[in-house]
Amino acid sequence: MKKVIWINLAVIIVLISLVESVPSIKLLIDKLTEKPLTFEPEYYEYLKEERKRQYDYHAFIGWKHHDMHSESFNVTEGVRKTVQPVTGKLPSKAFFFGGSTMWGSFVADKHTIPSFFAQNTNKYRVLNYGEQSYNSGQELNLLIQRWEEIKPKDVVVFYDGVNDVFNGCTRGPLSHSRVPYINDLINQKQHGALS
Repeated sequence: MKKVIWINLAVIIVLISLVESVPSIKLLIDKLTEKPLTFEPEYYEYLKEERKRQYDYHAFIGWKHHDMHSESFNVTEGVRKTVQPVTGKLPSKAFFFGGSTMWGSFVADKHTIPSFFAQNTNKYRVLNYGEQSYNSGQELNLLIQRWEEIKPKDVVVFYDGVNDVFNGCTRGPLSHSRVPYINDLINQKQHGALS
């Protein structure tokens, strides 16, 4: 069992390292091929918006994006915009929960998993409740908060794994990525560093 956990942790660390090193890899490829590697324009817009992004604290969930509106990235009241091909009233909803992959880091609203689902089904009003670094416990709490909105013919989709394994292995079960940051703030407040 320990061996499996260590292997999973190693795979996750390698994947995170690869994602974090995309700009360095791009420079290396440019030098080796002398052909510039290009990203979609929304990638650069995402990086610009990322620097300005702010969050609010929410009990039992952790954090949610402030509203943000740009050409490619839009969040209103914690819900990422989903591109819906059908206009008008759809009888059922599809609620999507997950971490950054579900939220759609680095991709425009139209390229998120929930938007692809909406474009291929036309049966549901799709709501993207994904959030950066969320784990399944946070998503379950968010689902519980939304419980009264869910009707019998609605669909609920969870897409998880990386954040649960990484935080479970490094910080313990039921933990999330912001625990050290929140602990530091609490300790600063207790010791008078914050007023």
